[in-house]
This record gives sequence, C-alpha cells and structure tokens, in this order.
Amino acid sequence: MAPNKAETKERLTAVVLADSFTKHFQPVTIETAKVLLPLANTPMIDYTLEWLVMNGMEEIYILCCAHAHQIENHLNRVGWLQRRNVSIHVIVSSDCMSVGDAMRMLDHKDVLTSDFVLVSGDVITNINLGKALNEHKSRRKTDKSAIMTMVLKGGMYSDHRLRLGDLGALTVMDASTKRLLRFEEKRDHDVFNYDDAKNTDIHLDLSLFGGRDEITLRNDLIDTGIYICSPDVLMLFSDNFDYQNVRKDFVTGVLSEEELGNKLYLHEVSDKYATRVRSFRCYAAVTKDILSRWTYPFVPDANLFKQDNRMMDDGGLAQQRWGPPETQYSYSKGKVYIDDCVSIARTATIQHSVCIGCGTVVGPAAVIRDSVIGKNCRIGQNAVIIGSIIGDDVRIDSGVRVEESMLCDGVAVKQNASIKPNCILSYNVVIDHDVTVDSDSRLSLAEPVEGGQVISGSDEDEYSLGTSPGGFSAGGYSEDGMENAVTPAARSAAMALANGGVPEADMDFTPVVGQMGAGYIWRTHTSGNQISAAGRSLAYDIEALTLEESKWVSHTFVMEEDNLLACGRAQESSSDSEANDDAMEMMEDHHFKEEVAETFLRCIKENISQENVVIELNGLKIAEDKTFADCARFIMTTALGLCLPAPPFVIDEYKSLYSSEEPTSTKEGKLELLKKALGTMQRWASLLQKFLKNEDDQVEVLLTLEEFCNEEGDFETSGEKGKFFAEIFPQLLKIMYELDVITEQAFLAWAEEKELASEHEKKFLHLAAPFLQWLEEAEEEDSEEEESETESEEE
Repeated sequence: MAPNKAETKERLTAVVLADSFTKHFQPVTIETAKVLLPLANTPMIDYTLEWLVMNGMEEIYILCCAHAHQIENHLNRVGWLQRRNVSIHVIVSSDCMSVGDAMRMLDHKDVLTSDFVLVSGDVITNINLGKALNEHKSRRKTDKSAIMTMVLKGGMYSDHRLRLGDLGALTVMDASTKRLLRFEEKRDHDVFNYDDAKNTDIHLDLSLFGGRDEITLRNDLIDTGIYICSPDVLMLFSDNFDYQNVRKDFVTGVLSEEELGNKLYLHEVSDKYATRVRSFRCYAAVTKDILSRWTYPFVPDANLFKQDNRMMDDGGLAQQRWGPPETQYSYSKGKVYIDDCVSIARTATIQHSVCIGCGTVVGPAAVIRDSVIGKNCRIGQNAVIIGSIIGDDVRIDSGVRVEESMLCDGVAVKQNASIKPNCILSYNVVIDHDVTVDSDSRLSLAEPVEGGQVISGSDEDEYSLGTSPGGFSAGGYSEDGMENAVTPAARSAAMALANGGVPEADMDFTPVVGQMGAGYIWRTHTSGNQISAAGRSLAYDIEALTLEESKWVSHTFVMEEDNLLACGRAQESSSDSEANDDAMEMMEDHHFKEEVAETFLRCIKENISQENVVIELNGLKIAEDKTFADCARFIMTTALGLCLPAPPFVIDEYKSLYSSEEPTSTKEGKLELLKKALGTMQRWASLLQKFLKNEDDQVEVLLTLEEFCNEEGDFETSGEKGKFFAEIFPQLLKIMYELDVITEQAFLAWAEEKELASEHEKKFLHLAAPFLQWLEEAEEEDSEEEESETESEEE
C-alpha cells in the first residue's frame, strides 16, 4: 500500500546550540548559562525558540552543556516543554568542548535523518526562513551535494559590524547560483583590510572561474549563526575530528576540498533583523535594537513570552517570585515599555528607551534613561540610571548613579555609590555606600584563581578557548566546578552585607566594593588591539574606533574570452553599493529616516500642499509603526539639510532642491547658512507643529538635532554634514523658539535632562548656554512687565 502523504512529509526540524563555548561573558556565565541572560527582561533563548516556532519548526533539539540543569528548568517553568505545537527535546552532554563535539555527538545519537536548521541559542532575528528553506530543498532535489545553506545578513558596513562585535569577512560567490567559493574571515591581527579598497589587492585563484561567467566579492556580509543543513554535515564533522566550529573549520574545510564535491550556498537577508549576541557590547546593542523595535514582533509590548517567576534560594530549592505568568508590557512614546505591575513615584523621570519589569518600584526624583530594569527591583530616591542593564531583584539605593553598565540579579548598590561606564557586576555583588567603582571593572562573588583573567577577543576565538567540558576554564573553573564557584560562605556574607548585617565568616573581598561590600575583581585580558578592547565595552563609542568607513561592499568580476582576471583591485560598484545602502538603512532608524526624507522631498518637488504632506507622512508613520515625534525628527533634519549640498543617498531627481555649495567657516559663511536656515524653518514650521504633539515630542526633536549636528547616531554615516549647524546651534534654537516650533518648557526640560548626562554628552548644552540665558532673561522681563501691568490696573 502506498504510504500516506502526511506520513511521508518531513518534519521541519531545528537544532539549538544552547552553549556558545565561549568565555566572553565571564564572570557572569560562571553562575548562569549565557542563553539565559535576559534581553529586555526575556532570556535570549526564548527569542530563538519563539522565532523557530513562528517559522513552522515542528521538532526542536536543544543541546545543553554548561549549566544544563538551569536551561532545562527554565524550559519547564515557562512551558516550552509542554507546548503542543512543537516537540522539544533537551539533550544534555557534559563532554562537548566545541560545536564540532556537539555535532559529532548528534551524529552518534542518530536522531537527525533529514535536513535541519542549525542555530545558536543566542541568535536574535525576525526573518522569515521560508524562502531560504525552499531554496535549499529545491537545490537538494537536483543536487545532493548541496549540503548547507548559510544565512547571511547583508548591508553591514564596518561600523555596524563592530557595533555587533563582528570583524567582517571576504565572501566570494558564484554570481548566478550563490554558491560559496571562498569565505575568509578577518581576525584581530589581520593586516589585510577589506574595508580599504584603495590600498588592498585581493588575489583570486584562477580556478574560481572554472565554468563560471561571473563571480561576486562581498565585504558587507556577516554570519547570522543560522545554517540549513543536510545530515551529511553531521557525518563530515564525524569524519573530521579537527573540525571544532562551523565557520572557521567546517566551511573552510569544505571549500578547500572541492574535489570531494560538497557544495555550500548562501542566502542573504537584508530587510530583516538578524545577529548573534557575541559580546557584552553586542548584548547592549541588541537590547537597544529590541527597544527600538527592529526585532518586531519580538518586542516587549507584544507580550509573547511567559515569565520565569521562580528564583533559587541558598539551598538550591525553587521558590515562587511574585508576578503574573505572562508579561504585561504597554508601550508609550519615546520607546518606553512599562509592565502593568510597576510602581513609579510621581516625581520620578522615565525618559526615552526604557523597559521596566513587573514588581519594580521607582522612588521619588529617580531618573532612568536608555536602560532596562528587571523584575522586582528597588530604585531609590534621586538615583540616576543611564544606558544600563539591570537584572531582577536588584536594589539601587538613594543617590546612586549607574552609567552604561550591567548589574545582574540580586546586586545591591548602597547610598550615594557610583558605578562608572562599562562595569559588569555579577550576581549578588554588594557595593558599599559612597564607593565609586571605576570603569571597565568586572566583579563577582566567584573568587578568581590563576589570576582571574577574562579573555576578550573576537568571536572567532570562542571555540578554541575551552580547555574543559563546556568550554569554560577562565579563573581555573572547569564546567563541573562552575556550579560551586560561589561558595556558601561568600553567598551568605553577601546576603548579610546587602541587608546591613555583619557576615559570620571573615571574607577577603576586594577593596573595590568598599568595607561593607561583597565581591571579587576579575581582570580583563585582551590581545591589546583596538577591536578586541572595543568589543568588550557596553558603551558603543564610534570615536574610539580607527577603522574607516567601508569603501566598497560588492564587486563582480566578469570572465571574458581574452581577459582572465586572476586578481584585481577592488573598486566600488555603484549599483551594488546602492542596493546594499538600502539594507544598511534598516539599522537604527535609517530606513524610516530615508522614507521620511524621500516623501518630504517628493512633496516639495511636486509642490504638494502642506495638508497633503501631512496625509502622506501620517500614512508612512502608520505603515512603519512609528510616532509623530519620529516623523518630526526627520522632517526637521531633512529640511535643514536643504541648506547644504545633497547627501549621497538623495536621488538625482531631488538634488536640485539642495544648496550647490558648502558654507564656509568664515563669519559671512555662517551668516549665510543662518539666513538659509531661517527661511527653511519659516516655510516648514507649521508642518513641524502638526507633528509635535507635546513637550516630550519636542525634547525628542532637540535630542535628534544634537545627533544631526554632531553627525552621530542616525547621521553617523549618512553624509548629511550636519556639523555645519553646530557653529550656529544657539541661533538655530532661537529660530525654533521664535517660530513656536519648540516651547520654552521643552527647552528647559531638554536642558534639565542634559544636566544629568556625563560631561562629554553636554557639548551642545554648553553651546546653547547663551540662548538659555537669553530665554531666562526674557522670561524675567515678561514677568516684570506683567507685574507692572497688574499694578497699573489696580491703581
């Protein structure tokens, strides 16, 4: 009897590697699994699993090594193992030291007999995998040697790659079939600079052209950690015990043994979000991207995830933490996500890009900006938290300042202490009152041994670091020893000190935490080069990076009958560059900014009335799920940009709308620019007023104006040259005030917010000082006139 069609259908299967076999997150991962670290208050493995389910995976194998019991307990508590629409199997192995070991173990177990999706548990993405799966299946039907399809993210220039901790690669492919021919990753010590086209020769083996008319070179692709594999991939790992990871060993090995006939293909995504969380810096960057909604629908207010409301006591027994079974976030303007069960004092200030978990209490006059606050935290009076990630059950007392740092669950920071940028405070660390923790400090209750160094390098080094099961050995801890890395005495002492008591045992904690603090210092060791040093930082400081912007992203070499190109100097291909510009614009509001600019310029070109301009832009706002303030921000910068030469992304049709010359740095040049800015703002003030609904929106516009004038953020690589307006910044503010675009209250609120910023962020506040002083004097004169008029009327 013929088999039933439903019986012969292959189940969509995925393998999740719940261990990255890296030390980059130590000392935090000494105590917990990396995939359980929260992104916007949800463990990163939940994002990966939810994405797989949304892409129709019916069977998922989760391979756990280090902290396997924690991962399995979490999957049980939030209901993943009870899901009816997907069958999830947890495979535990304490013997795997690398991805290669994991693949060999899977091959030995013989659980995968059909094609499967291999994905790391730290992948955050919202791509639709359907097209890539169909391409892979179609190739496999006609060519069984097509054993893998790598999913790569395109349009990633050097600054974007560095932001996400990826050093980049040279990718050579068949232009027509997308077959991978060469994949050469850049490493920390490479002298070869793929981003410098003018000074780099790329030598290609003539054999690459065998039977091919064209090959394409790309330097803007990054590996997403998503691979569609045939079972042959497992067998190749088993046959080659020197294969330790996918990219460095497996991909390189297959490409170098072309005579065996195995083929690798690429699938590029450019219009969706996809990356791996490779380092602390990447961790912070991805958190910001989630709050900025680039990962939609995986955003807090979608409330897709269940909460893990269990916590562990000292004896390892699970206790119930207060909280509903599912998240209940609501979204408000300025990228603010607040759970329903949050208490915020009336005088507290919650600024833009903030996520606060359930059960948290924020005290009077506290300020929170660009930060994630976990569940059941206590934020004291006058505390300031800027650009930081705060875990669950953290206590931050009154007067504390935390800048651009990560505080894990259970940390206690006592009154008036200060945490400087780029600090990592692992679980239950205690900082005494009035203590300042210097930048780049890593603290843990796990006492380091053998120097306690944390290795920070490129992601490519992660698979070669492990010298013990699970890949962890920094500080002298093996995988078996990690579970007991924090001694009961240290844990008990920290609990007593956090509550103002005295520990029973005398602990030799580092002086860094203060006399009544708890924790040990972990030194960070790097190879000394700039990329590695930047890669471990939570703060993304593009000024600290020396790599130039990418000069090229794609080049196609054509094989002609009388011109065999064995090597060639990379040159910019304008058509390919424009195609990849579109992909780059999807990062950090670039896409929406360009859409607003194009719509605005078209309306000017076609002389469309302002009423219809509002309709057009409002439709764009709804389609892109943006706010009125988002529209106003980019209307303003596009309008001001008309006073300067057209930036590179503007198409030829609209370039005539821009000024033909750059302003000079002379007094006359500045006056001319100011005159142009006045005319532009007078023309479009009423349009801006329609999109600026309240004081918060106006503050957002002022913050965007700062970025525009400083050429950072959304304007870092756009070529709009807003730096010319920095010279007339206070005069520009006065124009906006006199045209009723920005109110006096909004200016004062902006100035108050900037006072809380670190010194290097006060550049434009200092530039605005003359205007703000004028504003205060004008207010005093108005008050005196009103009093005089009142007295006259009474007489």
